[in-house]
Amino acid sequence: MIPFDPMLMDDIRQALGLEDQRATEHVWYAMQALEASGVEFVLKSLEAPAQLTSADLTMQMLQERYKK
Repeated sequence: MIPFDPMLMDDIRQALGLEDQRATEHVWYAMQALEASGVEFVLKSLEAPAQLTSADLTMQMLQERYKK
């Protein structure tokens, strides 16, 4: 398993407006999985409501990436 990159974790937290450490970790894992499959991505700042779960954020990222 790849260790967490503290700088990237802070970037993710700030870009997505996350306060929950676990949510940030879940997004990081999703990003690692995408990267391992050859998908390139760019972090965009979003306003994330506090009630949004990490699963919701992950689905939002994936839906945006694979819009058809």
